[in-house]
Amino acid sequence: MAKRQKEVEPDCVACRAQCCRYVTVMIDKPTCKLDYDNIRWYLMHQKVHIYIDHDGDWYVETETDCENIGKDQLCHMYHDRPQVCRDHGEDDEQCVFVSDEEPHRVRFSTAAEFEAYLDKRKVDWKWKRRKSQK
Repeated sequence: MAKRQKEVEPDCVACRAQCCRYVTVMIDKPTCKLDYDNIRWYLMHQKVHIYIDHDGDWYVETETDCENIGKDQLCHMYHDRPQVCRDHGEDDEQCVFVSDEEPHRVRFSTAAEFEAYLDKRKVDWKWKRRKSQK
């Protein structure tokens, strides 16, 4: 076990493998009421977040641990890990979780947070109620 730990970057141990505790997918920047409503719907689910990175890109994030992270916080298939894991941290890129900079420019955990963000920017996101059809 000590040998495997030496192969893991010090940052990975320091942050307790945070990158292995969620799945994130880039989404289009919302531009219409349907987009805003879909983001509200995402955020109404437990362990789902939306964030904007420092480049202005939007992502949906789901908190879920990789099945290969052990109680020791180390990857139990390090030598056979997926390419996305291998690419993480290349080019001397520092882990965002141990960096002095916040990992996200903006992050929403609830629909109310996202709605307040839209309201502050005076975005017309609310659907108008339809009159009941008789």
